[in-house]
Parts: sequence; structure tokens; C-alpha cells
Amino acid sequence: MITELLSHFFTTDYNPTEVITWSYDYWLVALSVFIAAFTSTVSLHLVGISIHNNSQIYRAIAIFTSGLAMGCGIWAMHFIGMLAFHVPTTIYYDPTITAYSILPGIVACCAALYITTRKSISTNMLIAGGIIVGSGIGIMHYTGMQAIQMGPLMRYDPVWFCLSVLVAVLLAIAALITQFKLRKLIKHHSFRVVVSGCIMGAAISCMHYFGMNSAIFIVDDSHLLDEIEQGTQNFIGLATAIVTIAVMMFVAAANWLIRYRQLLSEIGENETRLKAILETAVDGIITISDHGIVQGYNPAAERILGWSADEVIGNNIKMLMPEPDQSRHDDYLSNYKKTHYASIIGSGRELLALHKNGTHVPIRLGVGEVKLNDSTTLYVGFLTDISHRHKIEKELRQNEKQLSSLMNNMPGVAFRCRLDKDWSMLYINDAVEALTGWTANAFLNRTIHLGDLIHPEDAPIAEALLSNPERNKTYTIEYRLQHRKGHTVWILDRGTFHISNDDNEPDWIDGLLFDISERRQMEEILREAKVKAEAAAEAKASFMANMSHEIRTPMNAIIGFSDILSHTSLDNDQSKYLKSISNSAKSLLHLLNDILDSAKLEKGKLDLEEMDFSLYELIDTVISTLWIQARTKNLSLNLQIEKDVGIYYYGAPDRIRQVLMNLLGNALKFTEKGEINLHVYLEHSSVHFDIIDTGIGISQDRLDAIFAPFTQADASMSRRYGGTGLGTTISKQLVELMGGQIYATSTEGEGSTFGFSLPLKPGRALIQNSSYCAFSLPPLNILAADDIEQNLELLTLLLSRQGHEVTTVSDGLEAVAAYKKDNFDLILMDVQMPNMDGLTAAQTIRLYEQTNNLAATPIIALTASVLNEDKVAANNAGMTGFATKPVDVDLLNAEIAKVMGINLEIAESIATQEQESVAIRHDKGLALWGDIELYAQELERFAKDASSHQQKAKQLIESGLFSALKQHAHALKGVSGNLALPLISQAFSDLESAARKEDTTAASACLLKLEDVYAQFLTEVLILTKQATHQDQLAGTSTDLAKLPNYLSLLKQHAQSAEINDALLTDFIKDTPADFLADAKRISNAFSDFEFDEAKDLLEQFEKQLQAHQEDS
Repeated sequence: MITELLSHFFTTDYNPTEVITWSYDYWLVALSVFIAAFTSTVSLHLVGISIHNNSQIYRAIAIFTSGLAMGCGIWAMHFIGMLAFHVPTTIYYDPTITAYSILPGIVACCAALYITTRKSISTNMLIAGGIIVGSGIGIMHYTGMQAIQMGPLMRYDPVWFCLSVLVAVLLAIAALITQFKLRKLIKHHSFRVVVSGCIMGAAISCMHYFGMNSAIFIVDDSHLLDEIEQGTQNFIGLATAIVTIAVMMFVAAANWLIRYRQLLSEIGENETRLKAILETAVDGIITISDHGIVQGYNPAAERILGWSADEVIGNNIKMLMPEPDQSRHDDYLSNYKKTHYASIIGSGRELLALHKNGTHVPIRLGVGEVKLNDSTTLYVGFLTDISHRHKIEKELRQNEKQLSSLMNNMPGVAFRCRLDKDWSMLYINDAVEALTGWTANAFLNRTIHLGDLIHPEDAPIAEALLSNPERNKTYTIEYRLQHRKGHTVWILDRGTFHISNDDNEPDWIDGLLFDISERRQMEEILREAKVKAEAAAEAKASFMANMSHEIRTPMNAIIGFSDILSHTSLDNDQSKYLKSISNSAKSLLHLLNDILDSAKLEKGKLDLEEMDFSLYELIDTVISTLWIQARTKNLSLNLQIEKDVGIYYYGAPDRIRQVLMNLLGNALKFTEKGEINLHVYLEHSSVHFDIIDTGIGISQDRLDAIFAPFTQADASMSRRYGGTGLGTTISKQLVELMGGQIYATSTEGEGSTFGFSLPLKPGRALIQNSSYCAFSLPPLNILAADDIEQNLELLTLLLSRQGHEVTTVSDGLEAVAAYKKDNFDLILMDVQMPNMDGLTAAQTIRLYEQTNNLAATPIIALTASVLNEDKVAANNAGMTGFATKPVDVDLLNAEIAKVMGINLEIAESIATQEQESVAIRHDKGLALWGDIELYAQELERFAKDASSHQQKAKQLIESGLFSALKQHAHALKGVSGNLALPLISQAFSDLESAARKEDTTAASACLLKLEDVYAQFLTEVLILTKQATHQDQLAGTSTDLAKLPNYLSLLKQHAQSAEINDALLTDFIKDTPADFLADAKRISNAFSDFEFDEAKDLLEQFEKQLQAHQEDS
């Protein structure tokens, strides 16, 4: 069936004699080819334009119209080609088939062109489009051939048929590739479109004429040839021409309208874009006509010049120009029109514009010229406000001027040099001439190099610096330069390495050179002074050591013999004089200790003896020691220890006690009335001690220097209150040595607060060692060696009185000889002696013992020195103990017991039991208070409060307030101890321990014990009070108020001249009535303590009281 169907279309077996011959009208052939090429070119041009349009509707219309044009072109070319075809028979065309034959070409072209308008066009897409177009041409052609109605049979040669279609496809592909892929080869768009259109026209034409060549017209007997008539050719040609023209007009009109709308849209967008640019531009933009009239003026110009657009547009541009440019502007414009010489147009220039407010605005103006189609000219001016730049430039010029002035007037030499051995200069200021003798130009011209001037001995310093440069490294070195005049100049070179490239290698050095010759000379002087100062310090230390020995040696005799005399029978005057001697000697010893401590602290040779200790007992000892002094001045001495403060700590208790004694002693000294409080608390893991007084205070300008040596609140302090000013200095040095801080605050006239903090570590509870009180040692055979006769005599008296046998020698040789002759239990050896010193003697004795296999005899060093190195030297020499002069019997006995291995607790317990059998220790009380009447008054006052003491303790026990009970017991323990009441003090001590343990049973038992000891105390105090009253009565019997003014006058004279008349003071006390006796004793004590300013004040107060008494009577 397929074969039969193909036989009606193709033929290969025919009689050549039956084939009709045909011919062409070549003018119509040429016209058909032109029509094909023309319509193809137009279509490709339209579709090429649509590619660059973003509107989908326009692109669709462009594709449709382009496809319509190309399809009509194919159709027109076909029928014009048919008109050019002549066969000897009549030909008719079926109108319906002819009309439908246009559709395949239109559809195929639209489809192919749609593919080619995509954003990304590949070669495969173009090939597909070419196949579609070629196939559409073939379908259109052969469909149109089927519309032919004629007598002969029309069949096709299969070979030519296939060749026609193949040629159409290949040429169509070539045309599309030429249009869209050969842009680099054929860069001109129009030429490329024409070439592509011609190739597409060739595809259409070749297809048509190859197809016509494949047509075979066969005539048989039933189809005779007619006479050739071209009756329908005119109609077909006319119809084809009309249709083609109509389609092309439609396509042109449609694309023109679309293009017009596109142009309008683009113009609107460009106008909007241009308006946005003008309105948002930072620079002012002004448009003017060739007559100088402003036609455009953007907001930036309004901001720069102050004029609004309405005020400027329509006016001459010269209104924006200051004189003289304003007057000359029209001439500028006319000259340009004539000569076309432009000073600004086409270039830029900085000038001044006129602001609306009349000020001149610096701008940069660039003018462009625009030629319009109507031969008119516009000028567009661009204004950049450069006010800020001018301001910056002005500041930079000022800064540069200042920098230049600074560089030229600075004390040093500023430079920039290369990193080479010559230090080649890139910049150096003129100050180098004064430094080196060479001008700056000499360095810049390389007549001389800085490296040439470096002293040969200092050259390695510079070489080391240049051999190891680092990025942004700042260095400081000192070296010498050789001045041009020959002398040497010391230089301080301070500079920085700079890096400007990417290889991290420094490019240059920026630096300063300073002349430090004077400083180096001063340093040399200071070094020499330092050497001298160190030598002086060593001399001072040596002097202090010698002074210690030399002063302590006579002090040993004074204190020792006065102590021995105090135990002999003396009358009242002798006892008083002896007490004054002893007190003065101890004051001198205390001063000596302060000076030596200060010297050791300055040299850093004071060592701390750290140990576990009871902070409560330490503070209690200090308060008890100073309590009597406070009561004598009618001052309240209060203690407050916070609950979180521990009992035992590890530290240097002796030095803490020394600091507290110094600060509390100062508070007592400088406080006339009120109270002194010691507050102990914890803060930031440190124990704080605050001493708060209501004394004279310190002015703010003196407070910062209060810890400096020999400094007091003002210059009159040493005269009025005495003292050296070393106490606070030593306290500060000791506190800092212990790792703490000391501080002070004060308000003049209101009081002061001195405090210090110590980072004390928690300690362990200790077995209570006995304090150094009198106790008995077993009789000993003692050898005493000293070159001072008084010291030997004193030692003999002190030791013999205790039952010891004493042998004395005067130097080390005699000591060694005596040791070899006798068997001694103990040796007391002075360190500094003639012939052989104590250290050598001790070494000799130890060597003798080792040689003869003898047991080591204890040797105690006796020395007036307190330096630690002397203790170390004594220990290295083989001595087993150390005692200082002046000799303290109790301390000496304790040291003897220590080196002899005697248990102090056993010895002390015997003495304590003997001493504590009475409620009142009269001897100790009188030693503390110094006056039986004053002592009796204090005892009587304590007795009056006895009942309240017991009652309060009872209430606290019943209430279970053990913390308050502990404080109550602690306070009364201290008071009773200061009043020499051992039984009551011990009872309150036991009560304090029970309160600390919160033991109600033990506390109640202590309360019963208190009742017993209080009863005994009241009995003994009554007897003592009667004795005091009897002495007062005896003193008052000879009282005569008329004598007192004479005493006061004489005593004022002595106070003024800083003299002491003991006989006068004794008579004054004797003749003073009982009512004034306390005041008289305070005056006497002031003289005894050498407080002459205080004595004068007390004498004036006494005189006023006496006058008031006489007026009342």
C-alpha cells in the first residue's frame, strides 16, 4: 500500500519521450531569489533586535512577525518562482491548497526563531532551528506544488527530492550560525545580518529550484498537450505581490510601533535615571545655553551655593560668579564662540563661586560641551565643593609649619636613614650641626656619614642594632660621636624600624638623637657619690655598732647598779632619785634601740624571728603595759577585737608588739583628753590594727611625711611632747618588712587614726612558757669575762645574790687560762676584749675541749651589740647563748636556764605559788604606779566596782552570753593585772577560758572562786587605804597655801630654762594640800620625764585653780 502511495508521488521508470520540457523566466527567477533574501534579512534583523529586549510581549510579537515575514517570503518566493517556470500546458492552482501552503513556512520559521532568541544559544539549538526552517521550506514548497492543476502527470525524482530538502536544511543551519555564532568573525552587526539573510534566501531558493528540478511532467495518450496559456499567471503574480507587500507592511508597522513604544519607555527610564543621578549626585551639575542662561540646576548645586533652582534657572550663570569673573563672563563666552579657545571647557580648574550669603566658595569646575541636532549648543558644568579639602590643606600646611618649627626647635636631632653601615641619611634637621659640627646638607649630600662619626669602641653597638632589625621595633641605645672639633659627644639614639614593602624587611629608621653628655657626666658624679654614700653608710653602720657597745657598756653599770640599789635600805628621797636615774637610763636605752633598729632596717639587715604566738596575749601585754600610763593622764584605753580574729598566728610577735607600742605610745603622748581605741579585725585575709585617738591631730600637709625619719606633726612637737620622730618610721619599715601596709588619717584638732595590716598565717596553740619573772636557779660555778671593771662588779653582785660562785677575768687570755685551771658550770664571755676577744677565746676553749675529749661547757656571749651578724658570729665561734647589755637579770636567768637545760616551768611555779598567796602585790603595784596614794586610789575605785563585776559575770553566765562574758573577763583580767592583783587576775583568766569553751559548769566554779578572792582583796585594800590616808594627813598638817605661789614661780623659771630641781619638787609635794596633791604630782612627773612644755602648761592650770580656790574661800 505504501509502495502504491509513493508511486503516485515519485517515479524512476518513465519514457523520456513522454516528459515535457520546461524553461524559466530568469528575471522572475532573480526576483524570487531577491524576495527570499530580502524577507529573510528583515526577519533575522527583527529577531536579533528582540534578543536585547527584556519585555516578553515584545519578544513574542517580534518572533511572530519575524516568522510571519520569513514564512510569507518563502511563500512569495515559491510562487514567483512558479511564475518564472514555463511548461507547454495550461496550469491552474487550487486556491485552498495554495492558501494553506503558507502555514508550514510561517510555523517553522516562528519555531526556529523562538529557539534562537533564548538567552543561552548553543550550536545544537541552532542546528535544530535550521532543521525546522529547512523542513518548513520543503513542506511549504511541495504543498504548494500540490496546488498545481494541469493535464500532464507530475511526479518527483527521489534523488533530487531528498537533495532539495537537504540543501534547504544545511543552508538554513549555516544562516543561523552566521547570525548568532560568528559574531567574533563578523563583528559588524548589519553586515552579519545581510550575510545570514542571503544564506537563508539561498536556502529557500535552492530548495525551490532543486525541488522544481526534481519534478517530472509526463504526457500520455490521454493527456494531450494544450496550447500554452498563461491565463492565470497575471492573477497569481498580482495576488502574490499584494500579499507579500501587505505582510511586509504589516510586519514593518507592527515592529515600528513596538520599537516606538520601546524607545518611549527607554527615554522615560533614561530621564528618570538621569533625574535620579542629578538629584543624588554629590557634585553640583548646572546646564546652561550658549547664551549663558541656566537651564538645569541640581540639588547638590543648591547645597553648595545656597541658591534654589527657581532662583537660578532662567538667569545668567554669571550671577553665581564673584567679581571680576562676573563682569567678564559674557566676554569669555563670546570669545570662545569666535576662537573656540577654552580655558575650562573640556578641562577642569579650581576657582571661587559666589554663595547666596555673599561668601566665596572654593570649587573645582569642569565644563563639557554638547552639540544638539538643531545646531544649538549646551554647556554642562560640574561643581565640586572643595571647601573641606582647602580646610584640610590649610590644617596640613599649619601642621607642617608647626612640625617644621618643632623639628627645628626640639632639643634633639630628628633623622631618617637607610639601613646600611654608613647610616646614610634620607632626612636630618639642622640641629645636627650643633651636635656634630657638620651641617645637615653634608649628611644629605653624603659628604659625611653618621656611621663615620661613631666612636670605634661603640661601633659594635651600632653594628648589632643593624644586624637584627625587626618590623616596627623601637630601640634605645647610647654611644659616642666624634665631634668635628675633636671632642667626644655622648648620644642617646631612640628610633623605630619602618617597613613599606611586602618582604617584611625594614627600609629605614626614623629616630631622634639627644646630646646626653651632661647627663653622663652627672651619672659619673652620682656613681662617685654613690660609692661615697655606701662608704658613709658602712661607716655609719660601724659607728652604730661601736656606739651600741660604747653606750651600752656604761648603761649596763647604770641600770644594773641602780637595780641593786633599789633593793637596799633607802629613804624616800633616795628612792625617788634612784627611780629617776633608772627611768632616764631606760629611756636612753629605748632611744638607742630605735636608732639601731632604724639603721638596720635601712641596710636591710634586720631579721625577723617568726614563730607561733597568741595574738590575744600579745595585745593584752601591750594594753596592760600602757594602761597605767593612760590612767595617769585620765585617758580611756579601749580594746575591741572582732569575733573572726583568730587566737594563734604565725609571725614575728616581738616586732608586732614593737609597732603597737610605738603607735599606741604616740597616741597616749599626743592625746590630752578623751580616749584611745585599739580595733583589731580581719579584712582580705589580713589582720588589721587601727589605733584611733582624740588627740591633737595632724594637718594634711604634714600627714604624707609623718612616716619619714625624724618627722613630727610640726616643729614644736619635739619641744612640747619630746621624742625623735623615729617611732613611726621604724613602725612603717617593720610593717613593710613583715609584708604588710601602714596607713594614717587625721583631722587636725580632732584626732588621728594610725593603722596597719599584716598577712599573718594561722598558727598553732603553744604550751604556755613562763614569762621572765624571778625564779631560783641551782647554785652554779660561773666564769665571767669582761674588760670593764664595773660590769664584772655588777655581774658578781647579781649572781652572788642568787647563790652562785663567780670568778672574774678581764680578757680572753685570762678566761682561757682560768677555764683550764677550774671546772666551771657556765662561762659568761664579753665579745670585745683586749689581748684576746671573746670569739677567739670561745674557739680556743672549744678546741681545747675537743682535743682533751671534754664535755662542752655552755658559753653565753655578753655584748652591747644587737646586730644579727654578731649573734651569727658568736654562734659560729661555738657560743651556745647570747645576752645583751645592759644586763636584764630575768632575761639572763632565762638564757642560763636555756643553755643549762633547766625547766623554767618548775622553777617558776615555785616562785608563782609564793607570790600569789596574797591578793595585792604591793611591791609590784608600787613599781607600776610609783606612788602609794595614787595606787591606793585606783585600788579603792576597783573595790567599789567589785560587786558590779561579779553581778555582771553572773548575769552573763545565766543568760549563756559567752561571747560577752569572754570580753568582760578579758577586760577585768587586764585591769586587775595592772593593779598587781594576781589572785583576781588569775580568776578572771580562768573565767575567760571557760567562756571561750562555753562551759557553764566551769564558769560557775570560777564565779565562786571570784567571790573568795574578792573578799580577801577587799580586806587587804582597806588596810592599804588607811595607810595612804594617814600619809596624806601628815602631809596636810604642814600645808600652807601661802607658800604655793612662791613654789609655782620658782618652778616656772626652772621649766623655762629646762632645769630640774629635785629638792624644790620634793618640798613642793610635801607642802601641797591633799586637795591639790594629784595635780602637784603630775607637775613633778612632767619634770621627771623632761617634759618642760607640759610642766609649764600644768603650772599655769594649777595657778588658776589656786586663784579660784582662794577667791571662793
